[in-house]
Amino acid sequence: MAKNKIKKRTGSDQGPGQAGISQALNQAVLLHKQHQLAEAASIYQSILDRDKNHFHALHLLGSVYIEWGKYEDAVTLFNRALKQNPGAANVYYNVGLALYALKQNEEAIANYRRVYPRAGRRHP
Repeated sequence: MAKNKIKKRTGSDQGPGQAGISQALNQAVLLHKQHQLAEAASIYQSILDRDKNHFHALHLLGSVYIEWGKYEDAVTLFNRALKQNPGAANVYYNVGLALYALKQNEEAIANYRRVYPRAGRRHP
């Protein structure tokens, strides 16, 4: 399987039911930490197939996309995650990373400032 392709699951392996999403997410995170990105991405995608707005699956699949150099796709997923949790500083940080890689430096800085609102400012 190509490094940056997500293998679609089929049949009874289509993905977790609502009750199994948490377990599937834990499995995907473990695979992600072991740098088994295609396998982790497949599980994140199966979660999104069941719940298109699952915050953690959106964020973590976006993180895989950063590692694969798919920065525009990562930004799309991160923005969807931010609609679910607008206060998620770690997601703004990752949006900044992806935008910086896309040479969109001003937009990247704006996202970093959401993480570190006082950075670069004078304090009284």
